[in-house]
Amino acid sequence: RYFQSIMTWVNNPPCQSCSSTSTTFTTTRGPETPDEHQGQASRVEVYTCADCGATTTFPRYNSVRTLLHTKRGRCGEYANLFGLLCRSVGFETR
Repeated sequence: RYFQSIMTWVNNPPCQSCSSTSTTFTTTRGPETPDEHQGQASRVEVYTCADCGATTTFPRYNSVRTLLHTKRGRCGEYANLFGLLCRSVGFETR
């Protein structure tokens, strides 16, 4: 429950152009932008909007600092933040 207050679970990201939730997965690519590299994105998922045809990207960040800023993700992002919280209270993680 704690993560629900600080993170948003993302299945399909909303369109960055029209905010529609009718996006479908198109492809995966490597990180290209400075933000994607700085956030240590392992890959970037690309979605296409069914309403306006625009593409929306969803970088899968590994940097905990970036995740605390974006507050969006799935299992991998949640696991990275959970590890941070465990380490912050003295538990060993790997």
